[in-house]
Amino acid sequence: MPTPTKVNATALARLARSQQNLVTARQLRTLGLAASTARRRSAPGGPWQYVLPRVYLMQTGIPTPTQYALAAVLYAADPHTRPLSGRSAAVTAETALYLRGVRDTRPTPVHVLVPNPRVIRSTAFVRVHRTRRYLSVLLVEGVPSVRAVRAAADFAAHEPAPDRIRAILANTVQRSLCHPEDLLAELRAAKGPPPRADSRRSH
Repeated sequence: MPTPTKVNATALARLARSQQNLVTARQLRTLGLAASTARRRSAPGGPWQYVLPRVYLMQTGIPTPTQYALAAVLYAADPHTRPLSGRSAAVTAETALYLRGVRDTRPTPVHVLVPNPRVIRSTAFVRVHRTRRYLSVLLVEGVPSVRAVRAAADFAAHEPAPDRIRAILANTVQRSLCHPEDLLAELRAAKGPPPRADSRRSH
């Protein structure tokens, strides 16, 4: 059974540090770790965890909200791109606001934005949204995230409770994460087709 060489083990440790102990099945294959080994390590009682399809957490214990957020990005990102670049997936809406410390936001479900025409299904705690607009992304707590003004507008686009929309948008502005006029402009821009959640689930 293939095992990582010393060089690959070093590379795996480096990758884990850069991704908060999260790795994808494709990254493991690239480093020489067999799929069967990953499955064995993530079995009950093992040192790893299966978090999402094709995503593993190389530790025991409950994942942090930040790890859940990054796991969702790794799940949704195009495997042929660097996931931390945010070019093919980034957190948005309430998740992106939560990572920035906006009051009254919730860490889950994790909202992830991907560019059309990429098709990836919502699953478990991940809600995938698609957009035709350019993804302007930066790292927040090590997680690719859209800018706060975009996240606030995306949140307003699909949050059903008007009171929550008003409260969280106000909290976002009060934290000086965006200017009120910029937020208004972004809300107007979002009047077009809003980020559309894919309600289908992977099994």
